[in-house]
Amino acid sequence: MKFVILFIALFLSIGSFAQNQNLRQELDQAEKSKKAAEAFMKKLQNTSAKTASIDGYTAMTHFILARETSNPFTRMKHFREGKELLEKTIKQEPNQLEWRFYRYMVQDGAPAMLGYKDQLSTDLQFIRNNISKADADLQKRIKQNIKL
Repeated sequence: MKFVILFIALFLSIGSFAQNQNLRQELDQAEKSKKAAEAFMKKLQNTSAKTASIDGYTAMTHFILARETSNPFTRMKHFREGKELLEKTIKQEPNQLEWRFYRYMVQDGAPAMLGYKDQLSTDLQFIRNNISKADADLQKRIKQNIKL
């Protein structure tokens, strides 16, 4: 019985890893153009499984759309929605390194006037303490973007 439970847990964690890696790759594509970001957003919104991961990637897509939009009102709308969703995701999964990494990246690049820089040092310390527990793909992304 223990073997069956262990096998199921392992199978689910491998499936989750593969899903997140695919979503990361799609997020990379979404960063390349507004059209790609809009398509990824539509895909995420049409996903029947509303998980913290889907919310996290939706949040990051809002930030991309905020950057790619010229209308200041639409830009702020996307920024606020991204911020709310990312904070909700981190509240649901506070020990998930990926969301803390994304929040760090957003806060590091956000203009000070937006007032979204309050977790920079906390997230950086969390990233430093937990990077060794991340999968290879996430470790590579973190090392490419943050001087540890």
